[in-house]
Amino acid sequence: MNFTDKFLNSCMAAKSAGMNCINHVMTLRILSRAKDGASMSYIGNYIGVSPAAMTGVVDKLEAMGLLERRHDPKDRRTTRIIITQRGRDCIKTITGEPRNSAAISKPSPTPPV
Repeated sequence: MNFTDKFLNSCMAAKSAGMNCINHVMTLRILSRAKDGASMSYIGNYIGVSPAAMTGVVDKLEAMGLLERRHDPKDRRTTRIIITQRGRDCIKTITGEPRNSAAISKPSPTPPV
């Protein structure tokens, strides 16, 4: 399967999961690689969207049960965004990774602690 086919299959999987925005997929992908989640500002800066747009992305994904907000145990003023198991399963379906895949071939950003 060539890159275009893989990309189109990923787009169709995202659409069937209820995601209509590449920012949704990118957010889940970042969080799937972040051990302790990430802040909305970190994710927004990484994918290039405003804080207001990031709030909408997180609200939708949270309503779908794909992620959740938690207070940062080190700084209660900060909210960390954490991917749920349902979100992990969803991003694996979208990217075509096996559900039991532990290794990720491409390096990803590691959110600051």
